[in-house]
Amino acid sequence: MKRIVFLVITLCAAVFAQAQTIHVDHKFWDGYSLYTVKEIRMGKYIYMTTKQDEELTLEKVKEGEFKIIRSRQAEECPFGAEFGWRVQFIRQDGESFLAIRKPNGEVMYTLSQTTNNEEECEEMQMIMGQEEPWNAVNSVLLNRAYLQNYVATKRELRILRNKILAYHGYRFQSKDLQEYFGKIRWYKPVNDNNAIKLNIIEQTNIQLIKSEEAERPDDLTYANMNGIYDSLDENMSSVSRISLNSDGTATWCMVGSLNYTEYTYRIEGNTICMKAKGVDSEEECYEYDADTRTLKNEQGAVYYRQVAE
Repeated sequence: MKRIVFLVITLCAAVFAQAQTIHVDHKFWDGYSLYTVKEIRMGKYIYMTTKQDEELTLEKVKEGEFKIIRSRQAEECPFGAEFGWRVQFIRQDGESFLAIRKPNGEVMYTLSQTTNNEEECEEMQMIMGQEEPWNAVNSVLLNRAYLQNYVATKRELRILRNKILAYHGYRFQSKDLQEYFGKIRWYKPVNDNNAIKLNIIEQTNIQLIKSEEAERPDDLTYANMNGIYDSLDENMSSVSRISLNSDGTATWCMVGSLNYTEYTYRIEGNTICMKAKGVDSEEECYEYDADTRTLKNEQGAVYYRQVAE
């Protein structure tokens, strides 16, 4: 059923494959919001809005190519882009979409053209999230929302990006990729990587994933999480302490007490989940913020990483 849904998504996009330009009432979905073209002025200025009053204004540079310019109300450029960045309207291989490109030419954001309303787009996005990324990455245009919400780690992004190449038999130089894909039955390395031809969906998805990788912090590991984390009182004095060890074990104690509780912990994305040894209890999970060097749980407890002087 899920594969049928992905086929439907692709076929729906094909309706736009022959479109020559952007028109009023055209709609574009970025995974979060549905942008509708409200006005085209002087044949070159395209103004779009969402139900959430987000704005996107494009100025035509040449046929099929635009640049982002300041909107009427929006002071900041959307999508983490910058004013002046180029936007390409691509109609190829059964897809019709906007690709926002960095100055180096790589795609950093996509918006798929659609005839659906916002509720239908949200439903399609949820269905995409239920499908394994493996099954979509070579045939369905991805968006940043999908990568941010359904691909947890930087390593998974790298594997997903290289799966596109592996599908065509790309011969990897990196040992870890050789070992990873070498265990997959369908992977058959070719003799000449230069003979591999990627379609526009594959090219765009590779660039989009690469852009998301560049913005992700490095994945947490047992080695780089090894350390002491203290909760502090209003006087900035340590109250309780979590000690994470590089072997996947941990302890918790009140500072100054000889009593402590032993834990094992696992890492999932940027989350540390601890489970007490020898006790039938639920895991205690903390999200790690690399900027503030803190562990924080859902109850609001915050532990600050201590730096040796």
